[in-house]
Amino acid sequence: MKKPTKAIEKTYNWDDFFPAEHSHHVFRSKFNKGKGSFYHAQNFYDLAFVEDGKGTHEINGHRYKISKGDVLIITPKDAHKVTASSKNELFITNIGMKPSVVTHAKRRYPNQFSWFQIDDISKAAFHLDEERLAAVHDAIETLALEPREPAAIDRFILNLTPLIPLRFQETKIAPDWLVNAMEIFREERPLPEGVDALVRISGKTPAHVSRSMKRFYEQTPTDFVNDIRLQSVSHQLLMTTKSVEEIAYDCGFNNLPHFFKLFRQTFTVSPLQFRRGQQQGTPNQ
Repeated sequence: MKKPTKAIEKTYNWDDFFPAEHSHHVFRSKFNKGKGSFYHAQNFYDLAFVEDGKGTHEINGHRYKISKGDVLIITPKDAHKVTASSKNELFITNIGMKPSVVTHAKRRYPNQFSWFQIDDISKAAFHLDEERLAAVHDAIETLALEPREPAAIDRFILNLTPLIPLRFQETKIAPDWLVNAMEIFREERPLPEGVDALVRISGKTPAHVSRSMKRFYEQTPTDFVNDIRLQSVSHQLLMTTKSVEEIAYDCGFNNLPHFFKLFRQTFTVSPLQFRRGQQQGTPNQ
């Protein structure tokens, strides 16, 4: 990653602004035409959602245009600033997160949280269309009203991940038919039908789908479907009182021993431990 080419004007520390015990904070910024923030560093993670307007984002010596619907990822390693254009005001909603919370989330959700593990700064931003931005806005409003506890961030990440364009995670340019099929599957979630549904949506043969997914995403169709199933399972464990077995069957896991094995491999704990840990508002170890 290219190092900053200009001096850092300010450094923001979590404990200077927020209670140490809080896991996250939601805050909003308005920049008048031609105005911006200091070029600053910070010791926490930040998801910045451009709610309206246009401007530029300068980060680690790179400068990009930003506009409504853009989502920016800032880590404790970065130095950055945002500036409104000379003709537009800029409105940004930020979700600041303590590093320990992000570390625990990556450990609990290695697949669902992969989009946040960015080393290439050119990929550290993506765009949401109007519909997805509206859904994210609603999720942020809910998050702002919840206790500043890790469980709230868990729910937010689980709700946010399906809205992130799959193209953001690509290392190669996948064909539109595959990207569209995967996005439709993620949106409609025909989980009991599983891989058969993905193949049907794609309009291709099972072998073609399998070869293409391995080439462009380095995973099998079964791996992809199981990731989506596990996202749904974890969400239902947090948001419903249904039994673990009922949730597993609803999400297409008909082999319970296999389900329990996959769940523990992904989240490092059993489904019941996951549910109890989140209800208590403490990270799973």
